[in-house]
Amino acid sequence: MKLKSMKHIMTRLIVSLIAVIVGITLLFTIIRTAEGRSAARTFADSALRASADKISGFVENRLAVFMKTAEFTAADIQSLQKTTVVNRKDIDELLHNHLAGDSSFQGIYSIWEPNAFDGKDSLFQNVFPYDTSGRVTNFWIRNSEGQLIIEPGAPDYETPGDGDYYLIPKREKRSMIVGPYHDQAEGQTILMVSALVPIMQNQSFVGIAGIDMDLKFLQSVLKQQKSLLYDGHCDLSLISAKMIVASTLGDSLLSKECPTELLASDSILQVLEKNVVVVQEKKDAIVVWHSIQLTTADKPWLLSISVPKAIIFAPITASTRDAIILGFILILLSVVYGVWNVRSATQRIVEPIAACVNAAHDAAEGNTKFSIADASIEELHDLVLSFRKMGDSLEKKVSIVEEIAAGNLLVEPEVLSDNDRLGIALVNMVEQLQETLHRISVASISVETGSGHLAQAANALSDGASSQAASIEEIHSSLTEITANANAGASDASDAAKIADKSEEIAREGANHMEALSTAMKEIEKASSAIAKIIKTIEDIAFQTNLLALNAAVEAARAGQHGKGFAVVADEVRTLANRSAKAASETGDLIQITSDKVEAGVKVAKDTEVAFNSIRESVADVAKRISSIAEVVGSQAKGVAEIGIGLDVINQVTQSNTAHAEESASTSQELAMQSVELRSLVGRFRFSDEEPKQYTSAPQIESKPVKRTVDRSKSIGWSDTDY
Repeated sequence: MKLKSMKHIMTRLIVSLIAVIVGITLLFTIIRTAEGRSAARTFADSALRASADKISGFVENRLAVFMKTAEFTAADIQSLQKTTVVNRKDIDELLHNHLAGDSSFQGIYSIWEPNAFDGKDSLFQNVFPYDTSGRVTNFWIRNSEGQLIIEPGAPDYETPGDGDYYLIPKREKRSMIVGPYHDQAEGQTILMVSALVPIMQNQSFVGIAGIDMDLKFLQSVLKQQKSLLYDGHCDLSLISAKMIVASTLGDSLLSKECPTELLASDSILQVLEKNVVVVQEKKDAIVVWHSIQLTTADKPWLLSISVPKAIIFAPITASTRDAIILGFILILLSVVYGVWNVRSATQRIVEPIAACVNAAHDAAEGNTKFSIADASIEELHDLVLSFRKMGDSLEKKVSIVEEIAAGNLLVEPEVLSDNDRLGIALVNMVEQLQETLHRISVASISVETGSGHLAQAANALSDGASSQAASIEEIHSSLTEITANANAGASDASDAAKIADKSEEIAREGANHMEALSTAMKEIEKASSAIAKIIKTIEDIAFQTNLLALNAAVEAARAGQHGKGFAVVADEVRTLANRSAKAASETGDLIQITSDKVEAGVKVAKDTEVAFNSIRESVADVAKRISSIAEVVGSQAKGVAEIGIGLDVINQVTQSNTAHAEESASTSQELAMQSVELRSLVGRFRFSDEEPKQYTSAPQIESKPVKRTVDRSKSIGWSDTDY
C-alpha cells in the first residue's frame, strides 16, 4: 500500500468522525427545534384560546347588558302606564335618561298599539312628536355631535320590511336582537344592532321598547386586543351570520358579506352548533375560531384570531440558529483535534498494515518472495511474523507444483497440519494424477482397439441405410400413384353424389306434380257427382211434366170439341217431356261412365304418386350412400397423404442415420489417431509402475456431448402438390 492509500484511510477516518459529530449535532438541533416548536404551539393554542374566551365573553356580556337595558326600559315604561296619572312626557324623560346612560346607544324608542297606552290618541294627532294617528311613537336619537334629540315617529312601523322592528316582536311576542344591519343617520351609514322587547298586558301585545346600538365600539375592542397579542402581529375578526361586524384587517372589510363556503365548512359548523373552540393550522398561520352565543339572537356570531406561524415560532427559530452556530463551532474544533490525533495514530498503524497488504498483493500475483519490516505495535508485529511464515510455506508448495508441472509425479508434498488445505490438496492431486494417468494409459489402448471395430460397424450401417433409402424412394413412387387414384375416386364419388342429389330433387318435383294431378282428378270427380245430381233433377222435372201433359190430355178429352187445341199442346208437351227424360237418361249414363273413368284416373294418380315417393326415397338413400362413399374415399386419400408424410419422416431419419454412420466411421478413425497421441503424451510423466490405489471417491469429470453438423440436403421428401 502506497502513501495514497494511507491518505485515503486517513481521509475516511476524518470524514467518518466529522459525519458522526455533524449527525449528533443535527440530531440534537432537530430534537431541540421540535421540542421548542411543540412548546411554542402549545403556548400559542393556550394564549389564543384565552384571548378568544376573553373577547367572546366581553362581547356576549356587552350584548347581554344591551338586551337587559332594553328589557328594563320596557318594564319602566309599562310601570309608568300603570300609574294613576299617565303622562306621555314621562316616557320621553325615561327614554332620554336610558339613552344618555350609554354612549354606544344610537337611538331608543317605544311604540304602542292604538289607544293602548292612555286611550288618548285622538288628542295627540299631528302633535309633535306624534304622527297623524296620535299613537305613542317616541323616538330619541344621538346625532353626530353626541347630542340627544327627539324625532317624530316614523310612519313605516306598520309596513312589512321597513317596519319589521315593530311587526316581528308583535308577531313572535318575544325579546330579540336584530342585525347587524345598515342604517342612515345624518347622511352616514352606520352598522347597528337593535334590541327589541315586546310589552305585554294580560298576555296581549300592546307595544315595544327598542334600543339601537352602534357597533363601531367592537372595532376598537378588537384593535385593543390585537395590541396585546404577539405585539400586534395578529388579526382578529368578528363575524355575524351574514356579514363581517369588526376586523383588524381593515375598515374596508366591514359590513361585507362573509363567504358562504366558510360558514358551511365542517369546522365552523362544529363551532356554531356545539359551541366549541376550534384551532386550525393553515399553511402560514394558526387560526382560532370561537362562537359568541347570543341568547336572543337567531344565530351565534363567530370570532376568529389569526397569528402567522413565523411570529409564533420566531423565538424557536432564533434559538435554533444559535444552536446551529454553536454546533458548527464544536464541529470545527472536533475536526481539528481529530485530524491531529488520527494522523499521528495512522503512521504507526497504517504502515505495517500497508506492508502486509503489499505482501498479500504480491502473493496474489504469484510472487512468493517478499519481505516485511517489523512493526512497533505488538499486535502488528505478530501480523508481520504470520505473513513471513505464510510466504515461506507458499514458496515450498510452489516448488512442488513446479516439479509436478515438469512431469515429476514422484514428489511427496508436506502437510504442515490438519488445516493445511493446500498441502492436503497437493498430496491428493499427485495421487489422483498418478491414478488418472495410469488409467488413461490403459484406456487409450482399449480405445484404439475399439475404434477400429466401431469404424467397421459404422461402414456397414452406412451401406444398409443407403439401401433402405432407395427402397423408401420406390415406395414413395407407388404411394404417389395410389394417392392420385384415390383423389380421382373421391372426385367421381363427389360428382355422383351431386347427380344423386339432383335426381332426388327431380323425383321430389314429380311427386309434387302427381299430387297436384291427383287433387285435380278428385275435383273432377266431385264435379261429375254434382252434374249427376242435376241430371237427376232434370229427369224428375220431365217426369212431372209428362204427368201434367197426361192430365191436360184427360181434361181436353172431357172438354170435347173445345179442348182439341189444348189436347194438341198437351200431346206436344208430353212428347217434349219424354225426349227430355231420354236425353237426361243418356247424359246421366255418359256422366256415370266419365265418373268411373275419373275414379280410375284418381287411383292411377295415387299409385303414381306412391311410386314417385318410393323413387324419391330410393334416390335419397342412393345419394346418402354415394356421399358416404365419397367421404370414405376422401378419408382414404387423406390417410394415403399421411402415410406419405410418415414415409418422408422415415426417409429423413434414414438419411440422418446414413450421415451419422458416415460421421461415426470418420470419428472412429480420428479417435484411433487421438488414442495414439494420448499414449505419447502420457509417456511424458514419471510415476510409479505399481497398480494405482483404489480411492473410495474418484474425481467427477463432467462429460459434454460433441455437436456435429449433418448435411441432410439430399433427403427424399414430397411437396404439397403431391397430395
